Amino acid sequence: MLVLAPALALLVYWNFAGLLYTIGALPRAGTIGDWFYWGWVNPADPYAFEWVRWSPPAVAVMVFLHPWGLWPVIAAHLVALAFLRDWRLIAIALLAWPFWEDALNGGVTTFAFVAGWAAIEGSSVGLAAFVLLAVLVPRPLMLPLLLWLAWHRSVARWLIAVAAFGVVVVSLAMNQLGPWIQRLAEIGTPPTFNLAPSALIGGWWLLLALPLAAWLMMRGRLGLASVAASPYVHLYYLVFLLLEFRKDGHQSLWSRSAEIIQRAVAPMRPAHSRAETAPAGHSGSWDRGHRSPVRR
Repeated sequence: MLVLAPALALLVYWNFAGLLYTIGALPRAGTIGDWFYWGWVNPADPYAFEWVRWSPPAVAVMVFLHPWGLWPVIAAHLVALAFLRDWRLIAIALLAWPFWEDALNGGVTTFAFVAGWAAIEGSSVGLAAFVLLAVLVPRPLMLPLLLWLAWHRSVARWLIAVAAFGVVVVSLAMNQLGPWIQRLAEIGTPPTFNLAPSALIGGWWLLLALPLAAWLMMRGRLGLASVAASPYVHLYYLVFLLLEFRKDGHQSLWSRSAEIIQRAVAPMRPAHSRAETAPAGHSGSWDRGHRSPVRR
């Protein structure tokens, strides 16, 4: 606790300082950030801009939506959080700088996170939405969750195949498939706003990041795996870390946080109170190897 407390305090300060800065920039929404630069994109040759990596159909949708302004997109970000159906998670998201940074830039990371969360919880609509976003706006950030869904849900494999085929056909019809694939094949990191270790050591980070992401994915730590799999990390990519709050038993961040708090306050509680609230697995009359009570 002595080691983690200063780091946690610094992280909270960093988050709220950035949160206040981004909220203060909301009156200028649409004149700054990625949304502003989308106004420069020529739909006939979108890949003339080196930062455009979206698929041709996704670019066409963005070019269509851009004249409507950014505020409807910001409102859609807020509405999307309601589909999480957990007030604690919604509150954390609303207080998270990455969420507002994504909204201010008119990004789709929040939509992908919410759809991915719903897909993990078993929603077919969430699964279809996540697969569609992962194919239309492909990012390494989405790859661990996409692979996890394909492994655990057979319908996900069919959705991925159909969505990928559809995007390829539409891109080919738009005569932009070649430039798009060429752009995706380019390897590089943004010169600024990169929070990953690749900002310091470049591509060498991938030698550690990819095995780490695979290990985290197999452990079910999809939020950490998603961030680790990305060669570069923009601020709004950190929205995917909220996947660590999934209710997946003792490994969930909710359960781990409660366990840490319980251990911290245990020495300050009376002895009889500690005995009454001790976990069943640590009692002498319970078999530690089984979930059900067994008398010795």
